[in-house]
Amino acid sequence: MKTGKRLAATLLSGWAAAAAAGPISLISDLGVRGAFRHCEYSNGTVYMFDPGRTCPASMQEPTPNGKGTGIFKGESNEGTSKLCIYRVSGQDRSIRIDVHAQCPLNQDF
Repeated sequence: MKTGKRLAATLLSGWAAAAAAGPISLISDLGVRGAFRHCEYSNGTVYMFDPGRTCPASMQEPTPNGKGTGIFKGESNEGTSKLCIYRVSGQDRSIRIDVHAQCPLNQDF
């Protein structure tokens, strides 16, 4: 019986966390800095976008399981490939592309 109650509590807490990851609203367009437009959102995070694009008024907050849309953080060249680094739900994730290609600003994981 205790195992069933713990399982139910775990499922409910997981459901609550998934429900909490919802749309976030634009607080401020911080303008273009360097090669990116910086946009501050209601979750307290500043996301970077293409400088020719306006900040989206709202967007889906990344999920806590490391899946979702990553926001470009940086890159490094490694021989004939390039490592593109993204921030997803507080974690760094990466993809490897051709050294001559450009890292996408956003990447789904």
